[in-house]
Amino acid sequence: MSKIFGDKYISEVRKLKKLDKSLLKCKANIERVLYYIENKKSFTGIKVTLIESISTIIKLSVKVETLLDDLDNLDKTFNGMSTWLRTILLKRKSYVIDFHRMSKVRIGAEKLINEYKNILKILGKQYMEERNVGRK
Repeated sequence: MSKIFGDKYISEVRKLKKLDKSLLKCKANIERVLYYIENKKSFTGIKVTLIESISTIIKLSVKVETLLDDLDNLDKTFNGMSTWLRTILLKRKSYVIDFHRMSKVRIGAEKLINEYKNILKILGKQYMEERNVGRK
């Protein structure tokens, strides 16, 4: 029995579906992070407690770490594809735009992680000072 032409490329089709799914997951995580930042009282409010600020930063860090994990999965999926398929994808304008956006998101997420590490240190020091003053 002869093979149908598409059977030969079934694994590549699966990889393309996985790549599309990874891209959609990354885009959804980007939107979640942006929504969280734009709508969280701790980022937009004036009268915010120290505990609320620390909690908000920690929750944001979890969301950003999830985004970075998904970006890593996207890279692994893309790099696991055959070279001829990657070449075809990189000729499509929509994929190039998406990959370029994801690389910018990765850079921004890494900067954000470094920034909130510093912020958490500062907030932690303030919290310890307030706790020590309250005990005296």
